[in-house]
Amino acid sequence: VPLYPIALTLSLSPLSCLHSTIRRSAPIQSITNYSFTMKRPTPAALPTSLTKTIENPETELCVTIFSDRIQILVSQKLGKIGTMLSCTHEFSQIDNSHTYHVENLLGNREDALNSVYARQIMEQIAGLGDGINCPPLLLGITLKGKSSQQEFKLIVNESLSLYQEAIKIISSNN
Repeated sequence: VPLYPIALTLSLSPLSCLHSTIRRSAPIQSITNYSFTMKRPTPAALPTSLTKTIENPETELCVTIFSDRIQILVSQKLGKIGTMLSCTHEFSQIDNSHTYHVENLLGNREDALNSVYARQIMEQIAGLGDGINCPPLLLGITLKGKSSQQEFKLIVNESLSLYQEAIKIISSNN
């Protein structure tokens, strides 16, 4: 599993991936600097990011595939993220059941709709694979008010579509 410098992660704004469609760099290379060895990411180690803008209402989507998790950012407020949620999936081989855990990491804890978005997106992603192994989802979301059922389905479907495109890109590069 490649290591990423924390300074790089913290210096980027939450939706900075919206400025480019796909970003990749190479695997980690060792660089000797004076008396210690420093790790520098190379193109294949950094994540793959895809973005899309949906109209009515204008919604920015950014899907980033990391080696250990999936990040999806949804914003209707000019690239701002108000709530950050973590969603994990567990499969029980005993009774063949799926369990989803949604945890609010940051932001509005009283709006259950954000948790519904996280779980629904995670269910769809888990359903694409074998339904057993699915990396955790980190969902950053900011909506202007309550979503209609049509808007909800559109955001979930477009997020899933971007995820599938990113997986195809990763698969073609391996």
